Amino acid sequence: MFATLYAGELRKQFSLKTVIIMSVVALLIIIVLAAVFDSVNEIIFTADLGDFGITGGGIGVTDDVTAPGDGGEAFTGTWNYTEESVKAEIAQTEFLIEALEKEKQEDGFAYYRNSDYLYYARAKLALLEYIEENELYNTDLAVYTDGSVVGMKTTGFTADTVCVMMLGSLVFLVIIYGAIAAGAAYPDEFRYGTVKLLLLRPVSRDALTGAKLLAALTHVTAAYFACFLVSIALSYAVFPVEHADTLFMFNGGAVTVADNAAQIGIAFACNYVTVLVYTAIAFSIGALTRNKIFAIVTPVILLEVLGAILSISGLGRFFISDAADWAQFAGLGSTLSGGANFFISLAMTALYTGGLLAAAFLVVRKRDVA
Repeated sequence: MFATLYAGELRKQFSLKTVIIMSVVALLIIIVLAAVFDSVNEIIFTADLGDFGITGGGIGVTDDVTAPGDGGEAFTGTWNYTEESVKAEIAQTEFLIEALEKEKQEDGFAYYRNSDYLYYARAKLALLEYIEENELYNTDLAVYTDGSVVGMKTTGFTADTVCVMMLGSLVFLVIIYGAIAAGAAYPDEFRYGTVKLLLLRPVSRDALTGAKLLAALTHVTAAYFACFLVSIALSYAVFPVEHADTLFMFNGGAVTVADNAAQIGIAFACNYVTVLVYTAIAFSIGALTRNKIFAIVTPVILLEVLGAILSISGLGRFFISDAADWAQFAGLGSTLSGGANFFISLAMTALYTGGLLAAAFLVVRKRDVA
């Protein structure tokens, strides 16, 4: 019976018009991005600008870092380390951490209103210590940070980097699609009165809710996979493929070495979590309020408004818009809120998503539909 319910919900939640509109928008975004990146590559190749890398704040070893306070000294990492350079950077990074810890104590709660520079400094120290412990000296290494592979000897945008950027640009569109499918699942039933007919069948309300939720997650998963496949196909068809041993880090401490193409898998997994979480939230809001518009708009408000407000207040790490962004712990370039870490995000994601879904199941189970 559940399989029948699930199949029925898949058909009801599918809207050919919505799929066509979203597909056209997604293709336009992909084509425009591909054209822009290809134009940049052409300019670089024509001008013969040499190595092309994008560096940022994060933990990239090619950044200039200046220790705060009086007498702070600047140092620059290299992408091919010697034992001496690693020891020198470890010493200066430890000095930087000490200064940032002191600054954190002086700032008090205000520290949590800004990006967590102490996290990034500790992450860089972990990276340097990994190189030292594994004696990765005099070898070509790149680092994945701020959504870029820094230190790879390549010119222009490579296929894997373009794929990650395209996928990241499409995530918000997929979230909207998921919110439309999930947010209308129950409100439309109440609006048209069909929920009464559904409940006349020999099925439990929990089974009906579960079927609707699973159908919505299936739709958004299909949309996300479609965007991913198109992104990766176009990226590897148009842009150059380069390979480099790259240091990847998770949660500022777990370091591993893999080919630079591993960034595609990291981006896929992190963005997929965000997509599923917001789809589940939209479904829950729709079931709780019976309001389709509110359910569809809520994820957008969470992403763009409430998250920004709470980040400024210093409480961003405890809100779902920040907690569901696991990309910030994997080098994808998100700005880390002060005091955030993966385990807080994991707990908050489970709390918000699980709590809202539990409330949705409970309310539907107890609600009078007469």
